[in-house]
Amino acid sequence: MSMAVLMAAVALLIGIALGYTARTGEPPPPVQTIEREVPVVTVPVEP
Repeated sequence: MSMAVLMAAVALLIGIALGYTARTGEPPPPVQTIEREVPVVTVPVEP
């Protein structure tokens, strides 16, 4: 999976979490689990 796809997936998850927080006033429980399960990977970007 390319870095762009990974970043897009993370951005989508963050967007969903922020949207949920804005609607309910409290963060969703799965956010902490998602943050732990997503490894921070530095991959050289291929041209």
